Amino acid sequence: MTRFAAKDYEGTRAFVCRGSDKYVAPGWVQAVHERTVDILVPYDSKFEPGDVCSIELHGRMTSAFFEAIVGNPGELKEACFSSKTWQHESGATIIADRWLVLDFAIRGQAVFARPTQAFRVKLEGIKAVLRLGGQSRCYELLDVSENGFAVLGDEPKEPGVKVDFDVETPIGHIIGGGMLRNCIPQGSGHFRYGISIETLGRIDRPRWLRFVQSY
Repeated sequence: MTRFAAKDYEGTRAFVCRGSDKYVAPGWVQAVHERTVDILVPYDSKFEPGDVCSIELHGRMTSAFFEAIVGNPGELKEACFSSKTWQHESGATIIADRWLVLDFAIRGQAVFARPTQAFRVKLEGIKAVLRLGGQSRCYELLDVSENGFAVLGDEPKEPGVKVDFDVETPIGHIIGGGMLRNCIPQGSGHFRYGISIETLGRIDRPRWLRFVQSY
């Protein structure tokens, strides 16, 4: 595992597939150790200690593929529920998602390859105002990539709708436009809105790229 650089993967996208029934859960890499990986999976994921899983990690520079086992009861991370709801200054209620930390013990050697998809990074605490279908509302960014981002909403939306967005980042204000590519049920009445970026201004484009690459 000498090529498994933690800084390449921590905070990026993961996919976990259980071998027994091909149940797949998307997740995020929380930490990489010498022979284990901590992955955030949706809080209602149905994994049990001892499950053998195939795992894909899509890092900043490389993708990794390997087999791993969900940790034994003594090694299983305590359920880490991070459910957050608060009031924005506009009066809108912001909904955040909930995740469970699982410890996966790596079996054998990982296979590394050039990135098979654009890397995405999970975020916390970054807000965006979206104008969707004539309505403006404040959301928390779930994740970002160079070409898009995702937020969590509480009602279904029709893909294909045009979106105007306004994001306040640590390196400055970013305004742009895009399209709702997908609306995926997340359980508990929540939906993940995947937004593809279509337009950014002359200053906003390089600022967005710097923002994404800073994580």
